[in-house]
Amino acid sequence: MPFLPGCGNARHDPGVTADPPPEVLSPPVAEPDAEEDAYREFLARLGAERFRQEHPEIIEQLDGEEPNGRITALHVIAAGGDVDAIPLIVPLVFEDGDRVVRITAAYALQKMVVDHELNRRDPNHLDRVVILSAGPDDLDLKPMAWLVRRLLDAPDDGNTRAYAATMAGHLGLQQFRPQLRSLLESPHASVARIAAEALKMLDAAPQTQPTQPQVHPPSELDGTRER
Repeated sequence: MPFLPGCGNARHDPGVTADPPPEVLSPPVAEPDAEEDAYREFLARLGAERFRQEHPEIIEQLDGEEPNGRITALHVIAAGGDVDAIPLIVPLVFEDGDRVVRITAAYALQKMVVDHELNRRDPNHLDRVVILSAGPDDLDLKPMAWLVRRLLDAPDDGNTRAYAATMAGHLGLQQFRPQLRSLLESPHASVARIAAEALKMLDAAPQTQPTQPQVHPPSELDGTRER
């Protein structure tokens, strides 16, 4: 499994003059270890090895030394939308030596999450996109919350946190409201705008999304040209 950076520190409300008992500091949330365990169990259920065997040409580029080849492979995987490839993309987000590859890998994750969620769009609502709850036969991507948390805590490069915000909104991850609110102060206008979009999605009905799905290619965000 790839090494992922740790969580950021929580911030206290400056208006609180005395610390309440620990049990009322925040609403009940999943313990971090439980969140990580759910994420790793989710990855283990995906068919990454099947994807490797069925797409050797893509894997050759993804594992190659040429950054442009890895970028091309990531765009092909993102366009194909096969979520079984997610475990193959995650290491590039955190470990690749090329900055543009890292950003493109985060973009690919974002696009695959959004496209997957839109497979459950309710056709009875024409004025907005409504995502139906995952059924017993659907793959639920909510265990990706642990990964989204790490992307929200990543350095603000003008792209990665925006992609994480988009995923948090489409997956309905209400626990990330504090991080999204902090991104409203990002020096990158695109990050602040997309964080606001994600908060609006969380404010809406649990499975209601904006009329137009929000997928943001690297070229639409900040600072992808430098490596």
